[in-house]
Amino acid sequence: MIHEADVVIALGTRLGPFGTNQQYEFDYWPKNAKILQVDVNPRMLGLTKHADIMVAADAKIVSQQLLQALNSMEGNHKNASSQQTRHQLVQKRKAEWAAERIKKENQDPQPVDG
Repeated sequence: MIHEADVVIALGTRLGPFGTNQQYEFDYWPKNAKILQVDVNPRMLGLTKHADIMVAADAKIVSQQLLQALNSMEGNHKNASSQQTRHQLVQKRKAEWAAERIKKENQDPQPVDG
């Protein structure tokens, strides 16, 4: 679902290639998302992946502050119907991914050339 994101909040991660490059024949990293990266080590910020906003701070403190700011905002982010719809979509996608993994695990191994 990250492919559909318009914002990625990266807390305490260097956004390394394992988590941001194409995997399982799918380029899932969002192309146009704004990225907020938080890391206690300022040398990690923007090191392996461009971030639009880089914050050198404790990820726990920043996440608490972000949550507090979001909870104090008025608007549709608290819309229960929207949250329920999103939750249902997440559950559906997780079930689809689990089914795909099981299918791949049950396939006959492919011979390796060489």
